[in-house]
Amino acid sequence: MGIWAVPNTAKKAERLKMLLTKNMSRAHAEAEMYLLLGSDNLFDDFKETVRGEDIRPIIARRLKEILDMPESSFSAQWEPEARSICESIIADYGLQTDIQPDKPIIFVSWSVEDILELLEGNEGDLDMTVEEIHDALIYAARHGYHSGPDSILDSIRDAHRVLTGQETGTGEALFR
Repeated sequence: MGIWAVPNTAKKAERLKMLLTKNMSRAHAEAEMYLLLGSDNLFDDFKETVRGEDIRPIIARRLKEILDMPESSFSAQWEPEARSICESIIADYGLQTDIQPDKPIIFVSWSVEDILELLEGNEGDLDMTVEEIHDALIYAARHGYHSGPDSILDSIRDAHRVLTGQETGTGEALFR
């Protein structure tokens, strides 16, 4: 895995956070990430995306992998403020940054792609758009829905019902 750029300064981390406030095309993401979050794995992930796909969760997942690396892995030190900003980016996408052994992990490894793969051949089991699955995963992670492979679909359905107001009578907007 080759990494040539990380957002280890507050200025770079703020730039990354600002860029992730809006969806961007793959070409725009590749151009912007080259000097902010340069990673072979990230750029390989970009190649797997389809036109119009929201790539921000992909960036957040790769950022988390980089942040989880030992400090000694980097040639330049991380500014504490940069690390904090990056952790907030990761948290915005429902990924835990502070995993504690005595607490269950909340969807750290589940992505929309994982869910679609799990559903392969049984797409009717989850009558939701890709964006709705994404929003439900984030909502579930933020609100403590704990799931493994056996109950992930139920948790997504529950979160979707809350988001669409089917459960409480009012919907919640995540990124609006």
